[in-house]
Amino acid sequence: EITSCAGAGQSGKDYCHLPETPNTLVIMGRYGDPHSAFPLGKCQGVCDNDLDCASGLLCMQRSGSEEVPGCIGTPPNRVDYCYDPNAGECTDYAGWFDSDGDGCSWYSEGETRCTDFGECCENEGHTAKQACCVCGGGSIS
Repeated sequence: EITSCAGAGQSGKDYCHLPETPNTLVIMGRYGDPHSAFPLGKCQGVCDNDLDCASGLLCMQRSGSEEVPGCIGTPPNRVDYCYDPNAGECTDYAGWFDSDGDGCSWYSEGETRCTDFGECCENEGHTAKQACCVCGGGSIS
């Protein structure tokens, strides 16, 4: 099953889909393809310049692992995304720990921890995917 899409998809194929959490980084297209993905919205990539982005957004030219302002998630190195230059930064839910006692810093230490455990250990009504910026949660201020 492909998140936010109808149908099961084909085994061995990769699919783009809209993220479930607003402001989550997602790759929608590259070099103007598919044409229907452009202009790119907030936290969408891959852009080459500001013209690839919707009105009011800019293309962040990343030379390494910089975070994208106003967006949540861990972007691949050197992938450029559209962002809102007036957006705030993502903040983890203060003092949140999962039911195993692990906080957002634990999730940021392992590449697959959000995928593997981000929904399993709810505490105080939230999972890591809701409470931690690195997992696509947190809040934008």
